[in-house]
Amino acid sequence: MYGLLIASGILVAILFSEKLTRARGLDSELFWRAVFWTIVFGVAGARLYHVIDLWEVYGADLWLIPQVWRGGLGIFGALIAGVIFLAFFLKKHKQNVWVWLDVFSLPVPFAQAVGRLGNYFNHELMPYAIYEAVADLILFFVLFIFNSTFNRKFGNGSIFLAYIIGYSLIRLILEPFRTDAWTIAGLNIAQFISILLILATIGTLIKRRKSTNA
Repeated sequence: MYGLLIASGILVAILFSEKLTRARGLDSELFWRAVFWTIVFGVAGARLYHVIDLWEVYGADLWLIPQVWRGGLGIFGALIAGVIFLAFFLKKHKQNVWVWLDVFSLPVPFAQAVGRLGNYFNHELMPYAIYEAVADLILFFVLFIFNSTFNRKFGNGSIFLAYIIGYSLIRLILEPFRTDAWTIAGLNIAQFISILLILATIGTLIKRRKSTNA
């Protein structure tokens, strides 16, 4: 059930993004190439994040590492690895990175909500999985409803930046409900990453605002 729900969430997000790609007059062939490699790097990053978190388990049995279907994907790992690759890929093809990041990020909270339901049915992260699934759905609907408004007022990339802030706030608030939170010397890693992403995103917004007004 876990693997099926994860795959279903990704598929829905891809189809939604593909529709946005056509609506914005972007290159569909480039989209599918970007999708394939973003998923590859995203899954690899998600698994690496999880494996590092639970190295005491995976270090004792390395064969467990590739068994993704049994659960164990860190969303922050997927997000960081996927965005880094996607930005590199788009720059290589001389594309407007901000436009494409909006296209890719809008349906991501929906996919994440479905993925958290996978955690629930896999008897993982309860009750956290349900809390985040609901919060992710709310974030998705906010981004969907205000999609045009964000782009009109704040320009390309605003959906992506709003998603980063929204999801980081979700993790920052809900992490205390996790019983398996990754900590180092008492520091909750997901909350630490959330704070860094929020600060980086605010800094980016301020920088873009100054550039617009210059």
